[in-house]
Formats: sequence, C-alpha cells, structure tokens
Amino acid sequence: MQQVCLVTGATSGIGRATAHIMAKRGYTVVVVGRSNQKCMTTVAAIKNKTGNRSVDYLVADLSLQKDIHTLVDRFNNKYTRLDVLINNV
Repeated sequence: MQQVCLVTGATSGIGRATAHIMAKRGYTVVVVGRSNQKCMTTVAAIKNKTGNRSVDYLVADLSLQKDIHTLVDRFNNKYTRLDVLINNV
C-alpha cells in the first residue's frame, strides 16, 4: 500500500518541490493550497513530471480555523491513513 503524504503550502517554492520529491518517491501526495487553480496546476505538473497518478489536492486557507476543520474532514472522507505530514505553511 502506498504511503500517504500531505504537504501544506505546496503550490509554490519549497512546498511544491517537496510534493514533487515525495511523488517521485512513490507516495500518494495530497497538495494543500489556498487557490483551487494553483492546486490544479501544481497537481497536473507533478503528475506530468513524475508519472505518479496518485497526486491529489485539497483547498484550504490554514489561517482560518474553519478551513482547517473542513480540510481534516475532507481528508478523512477520502483517505484511511496519513503517513507523512509536511507542514510547510
């Protein structure tokens, strides 16, 4: 079973590079960002460059408590485990 890695702040900079590396290593990667468009673009680029089809995204503004709770709920509804959490934000 693939390990699941969630990366916050993953639509640019260090977070994006980290998500890319984790996908390249074969993890299921969940990209978290504030912008739906940036998340979609990031996921497409990572899939294209790594060949890993197990890359997904969730949109949340982690400065808002309600978004954090929604993020947790959405993650738990879709995934049964979390192996690696990278808090880049």
